[in-house]
Amino acid sequence: MSDKKKILILHTGGTLGMDLIGEPGDAARFKERLIKYAPRIFELADVDVEILFNKDSSNIRPSDWVALARRLDACMEKWDAFVVIHGTDTMSFTASALSYMILNPTKPIIVTGSQRPLMDARSDAPRNLIYAVELAVEGRFKEVSIFFDSLLMRGNRTKKLSIPSFGAFDSPNFPPLAKVGANTEYATTSLPVGPYSFDPRLETRVASVSLFPGFDVETFFSLTEKNIKGLVLQAFGPGDIPLGEGSVAHLIRHLTEHGIPTVICSQALYGRVDLNMYETGRAALNAGAISAQDMTWEAALTKMMILLGHGCSLQTFRTAFRRPLAGELLELP
Repeated sequence: MSDKKKILILHTGGTLGMDLIGEPGDAARFKERLIKYAPRIFELADVDVEILFNKDSSNIRPSDWVALARRLDACMEKWDAFVVIHGTDTMSFTASALSYMILNPTKPIIVTGSQRPLMDARSDAPRNLIYAVELAVEGRFKEVSIFFDSLLMRGNRTKKLSIPSFGAFDSPNFPPLAKVGANTEYATTSLPVGPYSFDPRLETRVASVSLFPGFDVETFFSLTEKNIKGLVLQAFGPGDIPLGEGSVAHLIRHLTEHGIPTVICSQALYGRVDLNMYETGRAALNAGAISAQDMTWEAALTKMMILLGHGCSLQTFRTAFRRPLAGELLELP
């Protein structure tokens, strides 16, 4: 019997395997291609390959997150670690959602992909797959992470920053878990230890709006009539909103009075939302807004969907949103 660790590669689509069509027979053909173009992963581990679905990540829906989370949960005891192949455009959304659905995983779950197809002569796919499998085998970080180019990053801390670069992802407000180079540098950070839990419930009736000068707030008062359950506002700087004529504070207060949470993110990548810093932020806070603190937009939006899916009231949501579920924010004293 092999003493190699058992790794399950779950393919969900994206550029890496863009010529696949998602039929059952594709899994065997895909494994053959992996053996040809990334043979090193089979030296590192006993690798199984499944095609869960095959989608451009722009077409990924919350129901796909649930399907992926359910498969990972069902497989948690059978394999030693998991590598999920995913398209880059919505990878951070998927990683964030998985981190909330699968709390305190007992095995590493590493999401990766590529900027060029596996069979392309200049593809980054073999490198990303090899290091993802290598880090999965090492098993230092039992959480949902993303590996891309040279960085292993906490999944719910990531953001895609570049369309053409092989180094497409970064972790703006949290250091990488590992950096691969001539030597691999590992972070000392880790998630608090807790019991494993799986809960894929989520609420999809949420909205997100990016503020801009001249934003017409009146357009969005009808959100309450459209049965929207939550709103994420991408505001300026540390969480500032337009005041004066057409004040966005009126919209936040209107939603709050209807029991609908409004979360404030920043359009800036670095730093944290502080609604007490300026008058324009305090107005949002006084109207009932909730700070996303140092969360990414992707992490905040998916966290809203998860908490609302759990049936949280506005007050319960307000309390729960401020606390980290899976390392997605740094809770200040």
